[in-house]
Amino acid sequence: MLMHEDKRKELTRLLALVDERLAALPARSWEQRHDHDKAVQALAYDLEQQGARFGEQNGNHTVSLGGVRAASTMSIDSALRNWCVGARKRLGGAA
Repeated sequence: MLMHEDKRKELTRLLALVDERLAALPARSWEQRHDHDKAVQALAYDLEQQGARFGEQNGNHTVSLGGVRAASTMSIDSALRNWCVGARKRLGGAA
């Protein structure tokens, strides 16, 4: 499926942003759990400002951003990692 160039650029920008922010998250450990959770919530808030929609139902976390939707039964950040995989697939693996 071919993607309009403007949408491709926007999805590429969003992917770079999410990748960068995920890489900057504090480690997920017992000792850093509060810092990690606060950073994930801040990331989700910032992405909502970019048009992301997050949901959670019965332990299934979902994210929709830039025309790509992903889910995880683990956490919001896991859903975002899955979103990155989906965004790369949408871009044809070029990102």
